[in-house]
Amino acid sequence: MLEAQEEDLLWHTGSIQVRDHSKRGVTLEAILTEAASRDIKMQEQVTFQTPREKKFESASGTGIDWLDFTFGAHAAEVAVDEETGEVTILKYSCCHDVGRALHPQSIAGQIQGGVARGLGFSLMEQVVIANGQIQTPSLGEYLIPTALDVPDIATIMLESGEGLGAFGNRGIGEPPAAASAGAIANAIYAAVGVRITELPITSERVFRALQQQSTVLSPAFRGVSSAPIVQERESGE
Repeated sequence: MLEAQEEDLLWHTGSIQVRDHSKRGVTLEAILTEAASRDIKMQEQVTFQTPREKKFESASGTGIDWLDFTFGAHAAEVAVDEETGEVTILKYSCCHDVGRALHPQSIAGQIQGGVARGLGFSLMEQVVIANGQIQTPSLGEYLIPTALDVPDIATIMLESGEGLGAFGNRGIGEPPAAASAGAIANAIYAAVGVRITELPITSERVFRALQQQSTVLSPAFRGVSSAPIVQERESGE
């Protein structure tokens, strides 16, 4: 488009320009449009380097002391009532690299608590606002999981010893909550074939998705028999 060598190009003020000071340039939008017309596949590569040095300043209380990542995998088994859209969590399993398990019982409790929190915002927690007024001001309207809503949660702890915390441990308080929504949504999709992409995954949203699906595919093509109204399937995230 610019008839120049790659080494002669530079990115400047939102466009690709030639270094010869001729002010020849082309916008990123034009490049993408041209690539699409030529059926050229675009690729992007981004690298993030974890900072190793400590930047926390005790005098001001600002900065980053250390930055670490926690890895894990979650699997959920759900039952979906196709007549109402109600979702019930039957089993839940999760595995996390905790770095070093300094107190395994406490870590298991942290993981289970994180999953319970994730089940809440995945299935029921929602702030409803109408005309600028919050319609869910208390726990009577803003639903959270109870003991009856949380299944037995199997926890698996891996100890790589690679954490940046004390004795090589990793933070494990909030990470288990992050994967819950994906695991549950995937399990619902595996069970009844509908993909829910909005939280919380309420029975109304599941029911509407099933209704929309039924207008496109017959039960025979959906792989859902007409006898059982509850389909169970296991999936993971």
